[in-house]
Amino acid sequence: MAEIIKEILVRNKEEAINLTDQLTEKYQLIPTDPDNSLDVSNEKIHVFYDADKSRVVVETNDAHSVGEYLKELIADFPVFF
Repeated sequence: MAEIIKEILVRNKEEAINLTDQLTEKYQLIPTDPDNSLDVSNEKIHVFYDADKSRVVVETNDAHSVGEYLKELIADFPVFF
């Protein structure tokens, strides 16, 4: 399970985009979804925008963990669960 490293409050989506772009450049992050620049990661960290709480979250990357695989499976195929 991912551990939150930092939560950064932002005023709006534009500020989240600017912050995410800066983090992307600094840490050589790549989009987890090519159509979503607000969800980026590398081998060590994962950065995403949480619009509900107006924050950008920096967390450890657990992309290859079993828990993350199950979350993605449930999201992709909710009918089965």
